[in-house]
Amino acid sequence: MGEADSDYTPEQQAIIIKRMIENAVEFDKARKSIDRANAIRDGLIPPLWMDKAKPKPVTNDWQQRYLTPVFSECWPPKGQVPTDLTNNDIVKKAGDAYQKRYGGRGVGRNTILRKAGRLRPK
Repeated sequence: MGEADSDYTPEQQAIIIKRMIENAVEFDKARKSIDRANAIRDGLIPPLWMDKAKPKPVTNDWQQRYLTPVFSECWPPKGQVPTDLTNNDIVKKAGDAYQKRYGGRGVGRNTILRKAGRLRPK
């Protein structure tokens, strides 16, 4: 503190030192916040809200979940479709079983083939 030390009493010097320490802590917090903002701006780290906004991976849509027991009925025990069946045979057999199980409702050809592993997942 140099020559200015003589202008302040020891109590005042203690208060000044305490405030300097508090200011240093506040400046450190502000510096960390600014560094994080700069890193987000530069694309080095994702923003905080990005973690919450991540889309959930879609494993099965609702129609494919309905097809699971149908496939187990058609191709027991695990519902694995034999490789020697054609796509038309799979669609015919699974579609008929689906309509029988769910009261005449139909299911799309692509949904059946996707569940059978013959098409890419969505």
